[in-house]
Amino acid sequence: MSLQLSVFILCLSFLLVAIAAVPFLLQLWRTMKTLEMTLQTLNRTLPGLLENLEAITLDLRHVTRTVDVQVERLALAVDRASFGLGVLWNLRSVLLTGARMPLIRRIRTFRAFGRGVRTFFNVLQVYRPVPERKPAELPEGDAGPRSSRGNTGEERNR
Repeated sequence: MSLQLSVFILCLSFLLVAIAAVPFLLQLWRTMKTLEMTLQTLNRTLPGLLENLEAITLDLRHVTRTVDVQVERLALAVDRASFGLGVLWNLRSVLLTGARMPLIRRIRTFRAFGRGVRTFFNVLQVYRPVPERKPAELPEGDAGPRSSRGNTGEERNR
C-alpha cells in the first residue's frame, strides 16, 4: 500500500505542476506569436532601413570629404594671409627704419638725382660730334652743316 500511496502522491504532484504551468505556457505562446509578427515586420522593413542607412553613410562620407577639402583650402588661405601679414610687418619695419630721414629730404635727393641724370643726357646730346656730310648728300634746300640742335658753338656756351 505504501507503494500505491507514493505513486498516487507523485501523480497528484505532477498534475498540480501541470495545472500551474498552463498559464505560464499560455503567456509563452502569446509572446511567441507577438515575436513572430515582429520578426515578419522587421524582415519586411529591414532592407529599406539598410538602404537608407547606406545612403546616409555615403552622404556622411561625401560631407566629410568636402569638409576636409574646405579645411585644407582654409588652412592654405590662412597660411597665405599669415605670409602677407608677415611681409607687411617687415615692410612696416623697413619703413619705420627709413622714416628717420625726413620725406622732404628724400624728395630733394630724388629730384637732384633726376636733374643730374637729365643734365648728363643733355650734355651727351649737345656735345656729340656730328659727322659733316658732303654737299651731294645734303637734301635740297640745305645751305650747310648744322649741329644736332641747330645751335652754333657760341650759342651752346652761353
